[in-house]
Amino acid sequence: MGTVGSGLWIVLGGASAVAAGLLIRNSPAKSLLAWDRRTGYSLYKKSLEATGDEARALEAAGAFYRLFGTIFIGIGGVVAAGGLLTIIFG
Repeated sequence: MGTVGSGLWIVLGGASAVAAGLLIRNSPAKSLLAWDRRTGYSLYKKSLEATGDEARALEAAGAFYRLFGTIFIGIGGVVAAGGLLTIIFG
């Protein structure tokens, strides 16, 4: 397949991670809670039990999802950059 083909797949994988990160980061916390039953949902439930305030619990889950999405964007960017470097210098 060669270096260009391999690098292209790496770039596409990184771009997919960036797209997923943007989707997660910009989606409302309430819609993500419908899919998530572990991390963000656990934070939501603990915050709801501690405060009794659903808005504050949604904000806690939303902060987690924004951080999670940002991490995806960062990792995807690094992977895509690595793929570009593979194409250029490989």
